[in-house]
Amino acid sequence: MFATAERLFDLARANEEGKSRELRLAAEGARILAYVSACQALIWPARSKADLEEKRAVARIINDRASRPDPLHQQAIVRHMVDEAIWVHRRLGLHDGALFMTNWIEIV
Repeated sequence: MFATAERLFDLARANEEGKSRELRLAAEGARILAYVSACQALIWPARSKADLEEKRAVARIINDRASRPDPLHQQAIVRHMVDEAIWVHRRLGLHDGALFMTNWIEIV
């Protein structure tokens, strides 16, 4: 989804026919959906080692976004939701095998 958003932003920058606004809005929507999907993937309980590996892959993608011009609040919400999910996980007393932890790189 992030790749789609990037492609739409590229098209908006290159467009000379007056449709760059629509393309930019579509790109912003695609980027928001990508961040929402990342939140969903990261807060869903892990049931296997494969699930944890997928979560780590998504976390790497989000960490990579810190070096791009994405709005900080979009990056921060994913990080915040993961921290909240960890808190809920611990409050419910779920086993640590399903707990997903990551080291975020600084975004500010």
